[in-house]
Amino acid sequence: MVNKFDLRNVASSWIRMHHAETNSDEYEEEFWSFERLDDLCRNNPDDAWRVIVEIYEKCPGDKIQSCLAAGPLEDLLVKHGRLVLTWIDRYCEIESGFVGILKMVWQNSMPDDLWGEFQRLIALRS
Repeated sequence: MVNKFDLRNVASSWIRMHHAETNSDEYEEEFWSFERLDDLCRNNPDDAWRVIVEIYEKCPGDKIQSCLAAGPLEDLLVKHGRLVLTWIDRYCEIESGFVGILKMVWQNSMPDDLWGEFQRLIALRS
């Protein structure tokens, strides 16, 4: 488990990277956070989820939300499906606006049954 300070640093850097112009110096300086969050999505779903929530809560803008949905959130669902569905459902109970991000997630390589459960969760929380 990574400490909260490090997770906040990953979230802040990831946001800065997505606001920077692609291939700019700032983008390149912050790219480590993309790699770190990708690694967390694969190997440490608890911490990846914490970073996703931190990003969502820090930066509710459309650009960041779409990058979050079609990036780490989608990856986390693909790799750790049902576990993540539980977290999403609980979070949507207290943060109904998060459903907007869910609607931007693509099926990718999620199995059809998981995708169906995800779609039902969206419908329930919308």
